[in-house]
Amino acid sequence: MPHTSARTPLLGRSGELDRLLGLLGLGPQQPDAVPAPTPGGRTSTSGVLLSGDAGIGKTRLLAELSDRAESAGWQVLVGHCLDLADQALSYLPFREAFARLQTDAPDTVTALLADHPLLARILPSPAAAPASTDHVDRAALFETVRAALDTIAGRAPVLVVLEDLHWADQSTRDLIGYLFGRGLGARVVVAASYRSEDLHRRHPLRGMVAAWSRLPGVARLELGPLADDDVAELVRLLRGEGLPEPAVRTVVSRAEGNAFYAEELVAAATLSHGGIPEDLSRLLLVRVDQLDPAARELVRVASAAGRSVPHELLLRVVGLSPTELDDAARAAVDANVLVPHESGYTFRHAMLREAVYDDLLPGERVRIHAAYVEAFREATRAGAAAELARHAKGARDVGTALTASIRAGDEAVAVGGPDEALRHYQRALELLDSTSLREAAESPEVDRADLTIRAADAAVAAGRSHQAVALLKEALSCTDDAAGESRAALLATFADAARVLDVEDDLLAATQEAVTLVPPEPPTVLRARVLLAHVQALVDRGRDDEALRWAAEAKEAGRRVPGAGGDRISAELHAMMAKMRSRTDPDEARRTYEQLITDSHGRHHLVELRSLYYLAILHHQQGDFAAAREVFGRAAERGRQLGQRWAPYAVEARVRSALAAYESGDWDATLSLCDVRAESPPPISQAMLDAVALTVAAGRGDRSALSGFAGLRPWWEVDGFIGTVSGGPMMDLLAADGDVDAAIRLHDDLVGLLERQWRPSFEARIRLSAVLLAHLSTAAATATTERRAELVACGKRLWEAGRRAAATARATPETRVEPAPEKRGASEPTTTGVPADLGPESAAWLARLDAEWLRLRWVAGVDGRGFDSPDAAQLVTAWRASVERFTSYANVYERARSQARLAAVLRAGGDLVQARAVGDEARATAHRLGAAPLLAELRAAGEAAVRSGARVRSPVATLTAREREILGLVAQGRSNGEIARQLFISPKTVSVHVSNVLAKLGARGRTEAAAVARDRGLLDA
Repeated sequence: MPHTSARTPLLGRSGELDRLLGLLGLGPQQPDAVPAPTPGGRTSTSGVLLSGDAGIGKTRLLAELSDRAESAGWQVLVGHCLDLADQALSYLPFREAFARLQTDAPDTVTALLADHPLLARILPSPAAAPASTDHVDRAALFETVRAALDTIAGRAPVLVVLEDLHWADQSTRDLIGYLFGRGLGARVVVAASYRSEDLHRRHPLRGMVAAWSRLPGVARLELGPLADDDVAELVRLLRGEGLPEPAVRTVVSRAEGNAFYAEELVAAATLSHGGIPEDLSRLLLVRVDQLDPAARELVRVASAAGRSVPHELLLRVVGLSPTELDDAARAAVDANVLVPHESGYTFRHAMLREAVYDDLLPGERVRIHAAYVEAFREATRAGAAAELARHAKGARDVGTALTASIRAGDEAVAVGGPDEALRHYQRALELLDSTSLREAAESPEVDRADLTIRAADAAVAAGRSHQAVALLKEALSCTDDAAGESRAALLATFADAARVLDVEDDLLAATQEAVTLVPPEPPTVLRARVLLAHVQALVDRGRDDEALRWAAEAKEAGRRVPGAGGDRISAELHAMMAKMRSRTDPDEARRTYEQLITDSHGRHHLVELRSLYYLAILHHQQGDFAAAREVFGRAAERGRQLGQRWAPYAVEARVRSALAAYESGDWDATLSLCDVRAESPPPISQAMLDAVALTVAAGRGDRSALSGFAGLRPWWEVDGFIGTVSGGPMMDLLAADGDVDAAIRLHDDLVGLLERQWRPSFEARIRLSAVLLAHLSTAAATATTERRAELVACGKRLWEAGRRAAATARATPETRVEPAPEKRGASEPTTTGVPADLGPESAAWLARLDAEWLRLRWVAGVDGRGFDSPDAAQLVTAWRASVERFTSYANVYERARSQARLAAVLRAGGDLVQARAVGDEARATAHRLGAAPLLAELRAAGEAAVRSGARVRSPVATLTAREREILGLVAQGRSNGEIARQLFISPKTVSVHVSNVLAKLGARGRTEAAAVARDRGLLDA
């Protein structure tokens, strides 16, 4: 592939060229360029991102830069990304760059392969084609590319030019991100270009470019339009003095600073004798229309191949003799349509190729693509399958397109490109269902179940488990028991894919059916696999006794399976058993996971990832956030190395690491982990990380986050975890916005959905109930009597639901805790103890639930629901328990929130010294976290005490919120009748409350009661 276009003069770009040369250490450095050149041909620049509109001059500028670099002794490697839509080939520009090197310096490539054998995975020669479809260790492949570039740079500095990144496949983007992030050698620079107008809001490259630009050593340069004077000079140089000045001005006006348009306008004016087409596509085709028939046919055939086409391939496709082909190619080159290079031809500009291809008639396209199909049919080099599939599709050869798409998917899997593999497999499934294939006399022999499983596995590896589940459900709906082992394989794959999502499907029923479809004899890998899936489903359901029985059979089946398959089955079985043991013996489970991580590294990737993830879960649920974050980080990094950073266990590890950072009070780390602008994640992974980021937004009072709820809500239906994480913060934000009823509706919507997905009284309901109860208490403080009664009724429902969830929760891999002493009110119907099988997190939220329920009744000051209004001593005890539990669990923010409410209760009871100490600690935490809502809560609770200067002189007061309200009105001199009318209650009820107040304060009359209340700080000044 050439790195130059036809040599038009480089005008108006001297400043940009000087900056690029300076970044390479080859010329003057602009003052605003951060990277500085170093002596000896070395540079601190590792990457240059060049952007601009199509035709603005990016390729021309890079060509000039390449020429200057080669003149200075640099080695230049060039690769292009092509607009191949869903037939993208993984690492295409890097394949092309190394192919160029293989042509120019075969001995160098031979030496590289000896030192870096994994490089063969992306070389195009037949010998390098991968024979295995196992997932490659992408970290090793990426490091191989990096090391190979460093090795090449041992002879001379290397400039890698990558053009048209807006068309890059996901694997290419990941590799570039790795090279920039990991850092290139001091003698290697990557210069990459992309069309800025193509980077729409959802384009995967957009966020990546922003992130790359922030990396040290990566510079960014955007080409703007040329100045009118520069365009005019370009026009005169192209045409000499033959173009009248009015025509020059017309070209300048219409080109709008775009060099390529200016060239084409000049050509059109020359070839069309002064007339310039108004339509852009016709303008671009003016040069082609002037060619003789053979050259025009050559150009049209070349346009179907893409931006570039080898000479030998054209010779086989175009239908011309070698001499005729040479003559036609020369004519196209002389007309500045094609540019020659070592092995073929390239269109002078991508837009010109697009215009020629778009101009083909439907019949011409089919004919040309059919000729390419015949040329590619016997090709064995890596990447040929993807090209064959594309041409077969264009030729409407469905059978060939089907088999080639499957082979292209296998090739993508072999080089760690699950996204590309998924697209190829999905295309194959679509073709398999096509009418033309069904009607064909000879259909290719393709196992639909096997193809679906390959597509599902690729979807899972790409982090799109929901797509895998949809594919498998559709396939299962088309099969029945008669399908036998094919249906069993689909069911087992479905169970594996669906278990990472919170779906309504009965996975245990699926695995039970699968077991019945595969006979025990003879022993097969499939039998062992369905047994594993069944054991996993039983473990997930907590049916440990049954799981142990089936595990024994699975172990025996694995032992009888020959080769590496049996070893893998044994490792997976150990991981499942460790999860089951973690419920009763976390330490033993931890030791098993650690051993599995060591033993499976480099051998069984899924077992390694799963063991890392569940080891981190053990640490997390025991409240050891530091250890959890470290192991979660290892799991996420290992997934990235394997090219499966969005796959199960890897993406969940990143999400859980962000949650652990949030709970431990490292909110900036949480936001950093959730920032995936440079990584183009699958939508469900984006939703999970957005849900975690929402916790920080709510904690800091960022109400603008409410606008993002519409995007998260649909994902609750797919994965209940997203709902449990985002539900609490959303209730916080809605309540802060003054809409408690909306928070109640959101809670009920989420709980109803999760009860359908999981089971009634799911454990997370403890936390959801506690969060909403807090907002009911806040709302009750200023509500009417009728409204308070409604809030108490709602609170009672929440408290009872949370209590039921606690009572029915099973022990999970958590540290056991002993029941807390009962803290019952006189008429409370159930205990408030902590069940022994509840872990630290749920135990903390259960203590919060009890404390919030007491606070709501205290604030509301109404019972009538079978409950006594609690006294201050009960409140203090409950909130101290909440603080202690969150201290034990090490949740920094929730501990501070519990402290704030404990301080309020202490202050209301007259213990101002202790209230200030507890409140100051909560305030310090809130300041460190930037938790504006918590600071506002502390400030509001403390203002009355600060203004009154109250002092403690008696035991803790026991006034309810209603009694405090009535006492305030008594202090204002209001009569019982006036108070009754203001509060919408009867005078008799007021009289009862006044009598209670006098008794509690030890006052003989209303005036003395008011004085005592002011003295104790029970009234505002």
